[in-house]
Amino acid sequence: MKTIITVTLFLMYASTSFATGARVDNDLTVNGTLFINGSSLKTTDGLLRDKGVWLPDTPYSAGDVVQIKGSSYVCINANVNNTPPDTKNWSVLAAQGIQGIQGIQGLKGDTGLPGPISDLPGGINTQSGKVQRDFLTYSTLNNVSTLPLHIKTNLSSSGRSCMYRFLVEGFNYGSGGPIFSQVAGFIDSIGVTAGSAVDFSPGVKISQYLSSDHFLVIRLDSPQFYYTGFSVSAWFVNGFITQTVSAVVYSSATNL
Repeated sequence: MKTIITVTLFLMYASTSFATGARVDNDLTVNGTLFINGSSLKTTDGLLRDKGVWLPDTPYSAGDVVQIKGSSYVCINANVNNTPPDTKNWSVLAAQGIQGIQGIQGLKGDTGLPGPISDLPGGINTQSGKVQRDFLTYSTLNNVSTLPLHIKTNLSSSGRSCMYRFLVEGFNYGSGGPIFSQVAGFIDSIGVTAGSAVDFSPGVKISQYLSSDHFLVIRLDSPQFYYTGFSVSAWFVNGFITQTVSAVVYSSATNL
C-alpha cells in the first residue's frame, strides 16, 4: 500500500506546470498514510490543503501545503513560525527547479532621446535658451491709421550679445488678413547681423532696425491699421536670458 500511494501522488502532480515555482494548485485527497521523502503524513480529513505562500504567525496543520522561495512544502506536524525547510515540521513536496539556460538575444530597442548638448565654441548651448510667450499685447480698437507701428524692445546693442527671434501674431482688419510675421538675428556691439524678416501671412509687412539710442525695434507696415490686435513672443539664446524682455509700441511715420 505504501508504494502504490507514493506512485499515485507522483503521477497526479507530474502534469502540473512549475514554470514559476513548484506549487499545489488545489486540495488533494489522500486515502491512508502518505509518505513524502521518507516522512509519514497522516491527516485527519485525508486532504492536502493548498495554503498559498508561507506566512509567519500563521498556524499550520498536517496536510497544509505552502510555497516559499520557489519550492512547495507539506506540513507534517502542526506548527507556527517554523519556516520551511524545517525538516521537523515540513517535508519537501516539490523543489525549485535549476536555473534554465540563457535565452536568445532580444530585438534591438528604440533609440533613446538625445542627451544634454555640451557647450560649443563661444559658450553657447541649447540648454541656455529662454522663451517668453506673449510678453506684449496691443490693440488699436476702432482707430484708423496708416502710420507704421514701431515695437521698441529693451534689447540693446550695448548689452551682452545674443541670438533672438520675435514672433508677432494677431489680426489686422484694415488689411483684411491675419498677422503672422517674425524677425530674427544676432545683436552685439556692432549692431544686428544675420538679420531676417519674414511675413507668413498678409496682415502686415515686418522689418527691424536699431533706434537712435541703440535698441532693437520691430516695425510693422500696412496700408491701414483698423481694429488691429496682436501679441509678441520672444526666443533668446545666451546673453539676454537673465533679463525680462519688454517693449513699447509707437505710431510714427519715421524710424525712432
